[in-house]
Amino acid sequence: EAVAKLPAWRASRSRTGIEFFLSAPAVAESEMPEGKVAGLETHTTVVATEEPISTEAGQAARVVIIEVVPSLSGSIDRLRRMIDAAPNRPVIAAVDQASVAEIRMLMRENVEDIIQLPLTRADLNSTIEPILRKAEERASGSERASQIIVGTKCRGGVGVTTVLTQLGCLMANREGEYGRTCLVDLDVQFGNAALYLGRLPSVGVKDLLDAGLRADSAMTDSMAAHHDSGLHYFAAPSDIMPLNAIDSDQVLFLLDLLASEYDTILVDLPMSWTNWSLSVLARSDAVLMVGELTVASLHQAKRQIDFMREQQVLDSRLQIIMNRTEKRIFKTIGYDDAAEILGEEVAFDIADEPRIVQSALDQGVLISEIEARSKAARDMARIADALPALREAKA
Repeated sequence: EAVAKLPAWRASRSRTGIEFFLSAPAVAESEMPEGKVAGLETHTTVVATEEPISTEAGQAARVVIIEVVPSLSGSIDRLRRMIDAAPNRPVIAAVDQASVAEIRMLMRENVEDIIQLPLTRADLNSTIEPILRKAEERASGSERASQIIVGTKCRGGVGVTTVLTQLGCLMANREGEYGRTCLVDLDVQFGNAALYLGRLPSVGVKDLLDAGLRADSAMTDSMAAHHDSGLHYFAAPSDIMPLNAIDSDQVLFLLDLLASEYDTILVDLPMSWTNWSLSVLARSDAVLMVGELTVASLHQAKRQIDFMREQQVLDSRLQIIMNRTEKRIFKTIGYDDAAEILGEEVAFDIADEPRIVQSALDQGVLISEIEARSKAARDMARIADALPALREAKA
């Protein structure tokens, strides 16, 4: 591995696979690669964290890894220049103990990924391999334009899993419009999606997470459970799994893998926030928060929204759905009251038809199969129809 020093360095004009721009302390503390990483040659330039880098630097590289200190404006400015100089070249930010808010900020700068300092060879391989696979798919024109839709709950029992499973079946039924669709139950402690779809498979999310880098399209195909609607799904573990047994790298690698296989990915998240669940939120194209028009539900929804604002992940992707609503003239709490409390408009509502909905969940079928004229089924279809437009608005 060649190491150049700044100032007075010159960018290598040979075809470098991976170009590192790191400070001297970062190089000293990291497990810098000897030989190839993910099959690519490497080159390292030693440069202070705020020192400018020529826009020509790393032009010959397939991947750039640049050290970033989010609190330093000069460090952020040079990251932006590096990304703008070659928009199609993946740029990975190498950071040391960044906060969740800082990680969200970096993701908004359009970095391809974030890797923790000090670097290790294992982390480099697990980060770069999926990026190279995506780059090859883009180059060949075979990359899927996948849509990731995340469901969150303001409190337990509001029906987010019902919404996601019904939406998944609706989309899978209309594959020509939504493409291949899967549902991933990442509520690894209390997930019920598989039960609502009529079958509890013996393998699921935990097996894919445990497989790590060994997971590929053949493994996802073999582990996916199939619903009659055409929906593929990956069940939550049968045994309760600690939330801290999962990390962001595992989950984001899993989503990248699924994005290469499916056009629409629905994700059921746990109610408790973790670094990895926030990473999923930031990666998504639409966020469906499900609640009810009750004082307790709106109070918890307000807390969730305030937290999202604090973590800088609240934007137009958030769509608030009020479940189990009653069409009464005199209501204790209305939609205007909800909007005032939440600071966000209610995007959708779903009629309260407990007997019909529960019967559909017990049988693992669409609500419309129980009652073709169901108002709840109509409301679910309306949400499904709106989701493609949400993605276009984000883009």
